[in-house]
Amino acid sequence: MSEIETEGKNKQEIVMEAIQEGSVTKDDLLDLGWPGVDKKAASASLASVFTGMRMAAKFAKNVPLCPVTDDNGIFSLVTYDEWQEMQTERAPKKVLTPEEALEAAQKRLDRATKAVATAEARNDKDPNRENELLFKRAEIEVELAEIALEKAQEAMG
Repeated sequence: MSEIETEGKNKQEIVMEAIQEGSVTKDDLLDLGWPGVDKKAASASLASVFTGMRMAAKFAKNVPLCPVTDDNGIFSLVTYDEWQEMQTERAPKKVLTPEEALEAAQKRLDRATKAVATAEARNDKDPNRENELLFKRAEIEVELAEIALEKAQEAMG
């Protein structure tokens, strides 16, 4: 990686330029954009920069702004559509057995029921539009969870 001028540039510009030059790793980016900063704090800040880049890419169709790494940890930029496709491939959805689906649906209903009680208490204590809507949302989640539970029970036979 050659020297990148950082004077007068924001973190996103520095990161993007470094990635475009090629052969840059996470450690390189941290050293370049956050010299002398604790690695944990710098990593969190870098993650925020990456999120900003992906958000920009979402609206700048076909412009490679999403950072991705290869098997060697080297960054490159891809379009938002390419990034989404990679995310889908990387984390395939687990297919649940009927028993697992039933258990998951029951847990969802239990959580939703608790959320209704909490939202109702909050709304009773401080009735305002936000708490009212949160209570309604919790009630709707209970209904959705009940539907999911019914479907899981039907699948069990």
